Amino acid sequence: MPGPSTIFILGKSYGTSFHAEKWLSLDVCGLMGATCSWGVHIYALIVVAAKLLSNSWIAIVIYVAFYVPAALLAMASLFKAWTTDPGAVPLGARPLTIVRRASSSSVGSNGNSESDASPSLTSRRAMRRCHKCNNNYKPPRAHHDSVTGRCIVKFDHFCPWVGNAVGALNHKFFCLFLFYTAITCLFSILLLILRAFHCGYTIEPDEGKEAFEGGEGRARALGSSSIYKFPECNSFYSSHLVIGLIICSLVFLVFTLTMGCEQIEAVQTGKSKIARMKMRVGNAGTEFRAVTEDFNEIFGGESPEVSLHWFLPLDVKFP
Repeated sequence: MPGPSTIFILGKSYGTSFHAEKWLSLDVCGLMGATCSWGVHIYALIVVAAKLLSNSWIAIVIYVAFYVPAALLAMASLFKAWTTDPGAVPLGARPLTIVRRASSSSVGSNGNSESDASPSLTSRRAMRRCHKCNNNYKPPRAHHDSVTGRCIVKFDHFCPWVGNAVGALNHKFFCLFLFYTAITCLFSILLLILRAFHCGYTIEPDEGKEAFEGGEGRARALGSSSIYKFPECNSFYSSHLVIGLIICSLVFLVFTLTMGCEQIEAVQTGKSKIARMKMRVGNAGTEFRAVTEDFNEIFGGESPEVSLHWFLPLDVKFP
């Protein structure tokens, strides 16, 4: 029977349980965080279009050619990071190969090891199981995530801002979400600076009285004796929407850059945050060694070199 983390929508089950047909993390904090991430991007798109573009062809070009594509890619990456199975171990999973080890290194009189001569002396390495997942098989490099209630291959962490665990199959989308969110924050700050220069032209009331009364497009700033050259600058410095945009841009820029710097090591080494922590304390063994050098373990593909598919929110494919 489906667990408590499963809901039914249009006849399909969504959740993180073993029986869910489609993966969807239903953690309340995660849903709130993902909704907040969506809301901030939509809010910024609307405020920038409404407050920062009028009478500025440079701002319009930057918005249409760079800001909007980056924001759309950020939201697409957020959606994929939220709805993609991060690499949950399915129920009844089994290791791909059987690992054997000799119980003795002594060699018999026929030149073969005792383990070769007597198969009964060969022991199988104990298969790791997770007691939190009904004693299901726990592969190497997999760790249990208490939020989704599943063991995740290459589990990095649970991110409330994308509302999902970050693992082998959605780590790419998490990195892209950080990357494109940082890009949108930078362009937002750039557009704010351009608008500040655009609205920096003022004239003294006495000097501009005739122009102001003549209706040449100049406007008096609210609560100020200065007269702005352009009408749209009338409320720019006092707009609560613009102030909110400034705060969101700065906060999310710091957040994404901080998280992004931490993810650089993961991209270079292919090791999750938990793996790196265990390696630092000397508790990693050999299970965290790189699987291969033929491709990047986070972005997939057929080459370890940076490629176009690294920057697109497409499903990760491994050779």
